[in-house]
Amino acid sequence: DEFLIVLQRATLDNAKAVAKKILNSIREINIENTSEKISLSIGIAKQSNESEVSEIIEKADKAMYYAKQTGGDKFSLFEELVKN
Repeated sequence: DEFLIVLQRATLDNAKAVAKKILNSIREINIENTSEKISLSIGIAKQSNESEVSEIIEKADKAMYYAKQTGGDKFSLFEELVKN
């Protein structure tokens, strides 16, 4: 499943801090009578002045899939993907 969290007026550092808290919280979940672990891949994209909502979601989605493809259970920033 996928879901979206919008952080208004947040910097990329704020968004990374929130992503780390979410990841750590998910890692602490223990499901009774199983050794299964829940993992999460997070994509982060920053809105620029001219960005449409659909464009931001698309960028965050690409970053999330990059996080999944490179091992998962982490976050990835779209802005770092386009630098490489």
